[in-house]
Amino acid sequence: GPSDAAYKGFAMGTGEIFAWLNADDIYYPGAIRAAVEYLEAHPEIDVVYGDGNWIDDDGSVISAYPTLDFDASVLQRDCFICQPSAFMRASAYRKCSLDPDWNFSFDYDLWIRMAKAGFRFQRIPGMFSGSRLHRGSLTIGRSVTQVRHPTSTNLRSANTDTRLHRRQQAPPRPADLSPAPPW
Repeated sequence: GPSDAAYKGFAMGTGEIFAWLNADDIYYPGAIRAAVEYLEAHPEIDVVYGDGNWIDDDGSVISAYPTLDFDASVLQRDCFICQPSAFMRASAYRKCSLDPDWNFSFDYDLWIRMAKAGFRFQRIPGMFSGSRLHRGSLTIGRSVTQVRHPTSTNLRSANTDTRLHRRQQAPPRPADLSPAPPW
């Protein structure tokens, strides 16, 4: 699946900064440059992210992704980092990598584990990416139980199943995806 593909790609990566772009997502002009320049100027930061949009099949904006300044306690409840808008140091990723066996919300899983391990995140100004929502998206149309990671309580506080919470706070749905899934 996609997490395994990204995991294998990062395992072969030789660069100093990692990011991944799903096949249907897009970077906005200047996003990569802004992230790289910020990480080069701030060696104390491990992960940077900018703002993002949810976009439809045609690239039209559905709505802004609800990006927030970094707060680990809020991250345990809500995923406010738009995955294609995030860039991380390869050295940080190598200490805390993707779970290649999990294909739903695997970005959120990575952010939570990195935050719990003490990696430093920074939101930086700018609209970095468009994250596409359509019928073929992996987490669109899945039930809560299909999106829930079986080891979530091992990775996080036993009181907070983050994947379950993320799906309860679903993104806006393009008109062509009706009816809405049961979350």
